[in-house]
Amino acid sequence: MIGAGIVGTAIALALARTGMQVLLVDRGPPGLACSRGNAGIIATSEIEPLVSFRTMLRVPALLLDPLGPLRISPRALPRLLPWFGRAALSARRARRESATMVLAALCEQSLDAHMRLLPEAAHHGLIRRSGMIDAIRDEKGHSLLHARKLLCEQYGIAVETLDSSELCDLEPALKAGLAGGLFHPGVAHVSDPLDMVVAYANAFGKYGGTFQQARVDGLDVTDGGVRVLIDGTEIETRHVVVAAGTGSPSLLRPFAKAIPLAAERGYHMQLTEKGPALGRPVMFMSDSFVATPLAHGVRLAGTAEFAAENDEPDWRRADKLLQGAKAYLPDLDPAGATRWMGSRSTFPDSLPAIGAIAGTSIHYAFGHQHLGLTLSAITAEMIANMICKRQASAMLPHLSLDRFARIRR
Repeated sequence: MIGAGIVGTAIALALARTGMQVLLVDRGPPGLACSRGNAGIIATSEIEPLVSFRTMLRVPALLLDPLGPLRISPRALPRLLPWFGRAALSARRARRESATMVLAALCEQSLDAHMRLLPEAAHHGLIRRSGMIDAIRDEKGHSLLHARKLLCEQYGIAVETLDSSELCDLEPALKAGLAGGLFHPGVAHVSDPLDMVVAYANAFGKYGGTFQQARVDGLDVTDGGVRVLIDGTEIETRHVVVAAGTGSPSLLRPFAKAIPLAAERGYHMQLTEKGPALGRPVMFMSDSFVATPLAHGVRLAGTAEFAAENDEPDWRRADKLLQGAKAYLPDLDPAGATRWMGSRSTFPDSLPAIGAIAGTSIHYAFGHQHLGLTLSAITAEMIANMICKRQASAMLPHLSLDRFARIRR
């Protein structure tokens, strides 16, 4: 098992629970790369693909706005042009509807899958089933809420419309006079994203799994399975699962013709001082980011950036989250706040890659974009079912790398 983020650790636990002998390998401790920095939401209603024709038409403006909710670095554009070309094809109505259907099917099962994988998570306060709110500042945001509600209702996702007073009754910390919102009762959040990965890693160890902090340099197919090169040492294994996020393509390129993955950088600001007593995540729809109450304070997250490979973090993007949040939560205290940046692995159609290289024992699970935490447990079930030869998910044909190009040995 290669990759100890939330997806890889969940898969390792699911496999160990079947009685398999599992080795989990990562350069760093579990969860300390991108997984620790997410918004902490099990977002069962986030089913809309990231790229649309509306987004594509905004690309010129995005190139000029360094602090917008979606930033594209001009230096990165030449490298990203093929990715955006595929994204434009994926934005066509039929493909977009297909991607939405797949995300809805996966998200519908996601919270229950977490409870099956680690039943004690809710009892220990790791998972909090208190819903989520979408809030808008003014009347201009009603079109966003209306479109969001229609999409959720189309796929059977429960939402409730909130007027200004109902919004403040549900979350008194919100500024009075906001225009309204939506309540998503089926959404949950975690006490802390890193704590969730650690809980999965600890359970993995209790089921007999082994973790090794090391570098994986390559894979090779053998008659009996797969040869893995770990820190210069070869080991033989019956199966391997690659769940290394943005590091996955380098391991799979000898076997896959096309892996159009982009590293989409995200920022957060973690507020550690006692602030507003939020009971649940609040999505600021007019500004495209979220505030989540975690065990150690409120986390502001949601910005996205396509940057050149060696670009330094632009911490102004994290700082702007605080400025924007004060329009909704005026009592936020920035004292002691910390900032973070990490790279999400994102495919142009907003779907993850989950499947296996044809004719081999190499499996893969990566490219979950903003839904790594949300889809980690259901992904783990799908991979475990494949390896154990149980009934396969009907979604797998939509998630295979075959959708981008024919796989070759």
